Amino acid sequence: MEKGRAGQAYNIVDDEPVRWGDYLDTLAAEFGARRPWRVPSWMLRPIPYAHAMMTTSMRVSNAKAKRELGWAPVVPTYREGIPLMASAMR
Repeated sequence: MEKGRAGQAYNIVDDEPVRWGDYLDTLAAEFGARRPWRVPSWMLRPIPYAHAMMTTSMRVSNAKAKRELGWAPVVPTYREGIPLMASAMR
């Protein structure tokens, strides 16, 4: 963090927004696994962290990190990154 400003937060994310379900479906397809089950959100209420993670929309942007840090993702999107990760694990 040589270029960042003290006290500032920078989102280190790729360039394509994605819902958890779509991400997990893409991940399962790449690894040849069955599509994950969909759990109704009301069933997650007893587990606050899981409920928040799976039902909260966290729209973040990497624009500030690109602009102020000169950073860019090596792999622009999760769609390109998942096959690379799967290949590395095989």
